[in-house]
Amino acid sequence: MKQLKLNQKKKKEQGFTLVELLIVLFIIGVLMSIVVPNIRAAGEKAQSRACLANQKLIHVQMENYYLENGEYPPDSDELTGSTEGDFLYVLYEENYLDSIPSCPVISGKYDYEIDAITGKLRIGCIHHNPLNAAESSE
Repeated sequence: MKQLKLNQKKKKEQGFTLVELLIVLFIIGVLMSIVVPNIRAAGEKAQSRACLANQKLIHVQMENYYLENGEYPPDSDELTGSTEGDFLYVLYEENYLDSIPSCPVISGKYDYEIDAITGKLRIGCIHHNPLNAAESSE
């Protein structure tokens, strides 16, 4: 009787076989290959949407500044000698913006231009919506 109980105990303590472990690892690998690209794509999409929201916010506040002052805020070396983003500092200092926005992907700065033909204001980001790419596609 004792011998039978010892044999049953040994059978229960054997654990998993190598084949069973390999099958489980294979299934986990397949699931990861499906899930990881979707997570990465969702993150990139969220960053792109955040950048677009920043551009829309800047555009609206630039138009508000124009309505109150009759001109858009100065840019480039007119203020600090840098080449881009100074107009955001002006908007921030004049309380049009609570903080100076930057692109979430590369922490890049935004730039703007006024279309010479239509007179429309365009806001650009180096990564998501570069102004020079919009010009070359038209």
